[in-house]
Amino acid sequence: PDNLLQRHVTGCVFLPILQKELHEFKRRWDRHRIRKNRFSNCPSGAPEDLYNLSAYQGIGAQNCAKIISPEYLSRCIERCCYDPPAFYPPEFEILATRALFVTLHIKQQDVTVHNCKYVYCW
Repeated sequence: PDNLLQRHVTGCVFLPILQKELHEFKRRWDRHRIRKNRFSNCPSGAPEDLYNLSAYQGIGAQNCAKIISPEYLSRCIERCCYDPPAFYPPEFEILATRALFVTLHIKQQDVTVHNCKYVYCW
């Protein structure tokens, strides 16, 4: 939105919901079952289990992890990791959270896909 207030409200209402949905998608994807395929050498099973238990299941997996020095890791963090600019100021989140609780009697974590339009339009 072009309006700064609308942009802040959009971020305050929808970003936590989007994060929850992404987390749920990742959780389901990591636990879904991959069927055995006779044309592939890839193992079957849930990706989460295959990742965590591959060495113990006797599926012929090998550990391909590389040891990274702490100095190299520190350089990578300095170069690539930074705090992205806030979508809305922290003060706005405090005011919006207070307004949600006082006026609508709901907490931020109670805003869902089903009621977010109502909260946003309020």
